[in-house]
Amino acid sequence: MLKNIKQKFLEVNILLNKRLKYLYLINFLNLFLVSIFEIVSIGSIFVFIGVILDPIKFLSNYQNFEIVSYILDLNDKNRLVFLSVSLILIFILKGVVSFFSQYVASKFSYETITHISSNLFKGYLTKDYIFHIKNNPSKLHQRIHNETNHTTMYLEWMLKFANSFFLVSGILIILLFSSSFIGIINILIIIMVLIISRYALRNQIQKRSEIRSKNDTELFKILQHAFGSFIETVLFKKEIFFLNYFIKHLRNREYQTLYLNIINSLPKIFLEIIFIIVLSLFFIFFIETNEDLINILPFLTLVMVSLIRLMPALFQLLLSINQLKFLSYGKDIIIKELNENKRDLSIERPKVSKNIFNIQDKIAIKNLSFKYDNNSENYVFKNINLEIKKGDKIAIVGESGVGKSTFINVLTGLLKPSGGNISADGRSIFENIKNWQEIISYIPQDIYLIDDTIEKNITFSTQEENVDKTWVDEVLKLSNIYDEINNLKNKTQTLVGNRGIRFSGGQKQRLAIARAIYKKPQILIMDEPTSGLDSENEGKLIDNILSLSKDITLIMISHNIDRSKGKFDVYKLNNNLLLKE
Repeated sequence: MLKNIKQKFLEVNILLNKRLKYLYLINFLNLFLVSIFEIVSIGSIFVFIGVILDPIKFLSNYQNFEIVSYILDLNDKNRLVFLSVSLILIFILKGVVSFFSQYVASKFSYETITHISSNLFKGYLTKDYIFHIKNNPSKLHQRIHNETNHTTMYLEWMLKFANSFFLVSGILIILLFSSSFIGIINILIIIMVLIISRYALRNQIQKRSEIRSKNDTELFKILQHAFGSFIETVLFKKEIFFLNYFIKHLRNREYQTLYLNIINSLPKIFLEIIFIIVLSLFFIFFIETNEDLINILPFLTLVMVSLIRLMPALFQLLLSINQLKFLSYGKDIIIKELNENKRDLSIERPKVSKNIFNIQDKIAIKNLSFKYDNNSENYVFKNINLEIKKGDKIAIVGESGVGKSTFINVLTGLLKPSGGNISADGRSIFENIKNWQEIISYIPQDIYLIDDTIEKNITFSTQEENVDKTWVDEVLKLSNIYDEINNLKNKTQTLVGNRGIRFSGGQKQRLAIARAIYKKPQILIMDEPTSGLDSENEGKLIDNILSLSKDITLIMISHNIDRSKGKFDVYKLNNNLLLKE
């Protein structure tokens, strides 16, 4: 028990920051206060009826209290008014506290989802390139969105569990105090029900939660595949394929929720039957004892109100147990991910130089090797040596799959080499990868445009005042797309659509080149930059890029350099070696 409580505290410590912990504590105290008001409100009805029927008999044992003496001194009419106003005030105060508690709970949920999601997203963004190669984006989307929600719900249900536990305990204490017989019977029944709920179907519910999570991830994948390759989906007539696949996993996911809902409905049914039995036994007991109805009316009211309030409280307690089981799988995933992110940040890294890179002489690549699996002997390339002078224009050619793009990923610092080093003016780029990447612009083979304006896609700026409009126009001219953009109704404020769907492949290529040039890099790396262009645009584009500046170092990957061969120093990557042609 204590170990389990300690574990819950550790989980809260991992998931929440200092401010959210305070908010969670306030939430807990509010729910505790609501439980007290629930108990007081139930007891107040008992007192109200008892005092109205026979104040002297009902309050005879409490005449030492000043408030009791005051009530007894009142006439019947004033006593009724006083008790009625007191009862109304108690319920108004209970309503105010309940509203405030709901507000705090909603605020906690809102801020917790924001906190955990943003932390998770930040952690994924700072992961290395290998992590993103190994993990499907759909899985990351699912964790940031769905599992974060389930984790927040888990924290909320922990509070609901505590609230229900306090409320049930309080009602049982009142019943035990008023009638040991009724109290003991209820306590025994509830202990039995809790033991059954604690252990029955526990493994089954956790297994269902795991199945739900896996199908959730598959749904994200299907949506990504279907919409991401919409043209292929239509042309290959695969709409039904994706729809059937989607329905299959959707049904599998929702079936787990259906199962939980059915399980959650059972306690209410059983509790209603049990409470009706208890109530029937209660009436039989008092009929057998020949008690006067007037004498037992206050207690009868207490029992009725208590059982009416006890049933939903106990139902929520049992529901909390099942919900915590079901949500625990998602919570465990998020805690694991956050711990890994925290561990990555806490790893002691070598001190990095704060000096920015400013190439004056050359980039030296010495004995550079790379393999994806450190335990393997299969190198993508091995012992590559190359000197690139400032302002050099080089082209790396080779057949598809020989490792050209991997070489560029190592050169840009996205991948760590298995051996060797890369230095700029004698300074290793691995001293400070971030600073090294600051001076590089990269035009990938697979262009990705965000669903925003042309200007935002070029500048990646969220601040309008930071945009150099003149330079935007200039890079559009250098990319040989200025006239086409200027003829559009909204010019650079034109929306490009999802992944640039409103533009042709060649236009997207040239926009990507404009984006790269806008950064004013010292090194410009292009991966098949002219693959989507005709020969005329290709020639103009290459000439424009070459005319940018003699100081910009240009590295281009291509499988076909014939038309521009005289403008570049050409190196061929073959059999793990890079040789000048």
